Amino acid sequence: MADSESNVEAVPADKADLVLQASWEIDAIARMMHDHLPIDAEALVYRSMMRRCRRLASMVMSAIGETNMGTPELQAMFDDGEVARV
Repeated sequence: MADSESNVEAVPADKADLVLQASWEIDAIARMMHDHLPIDAEALVYRSMMRRCRRLASMVMSAIGETNMGTPELQAMFDDGEVARV
């Protein structure tokens, strides 16, 4: 992950709204894919990936839409269930 300094408050409201809409759509697509995968060993990895996508989308929604959400809470959301890097 790249280290960067950013200030969400500096993001114009229309851009923040667009990011939220995109996050909602990512969440909806991942949920639909997760719910329509078969429940078997072969689909397990895909089901896990869809859950991770939903978790990341939720983190983005919280970062943009919840002004009281602090960096430690967002980091915990990111770290929770983080896919191992190879």
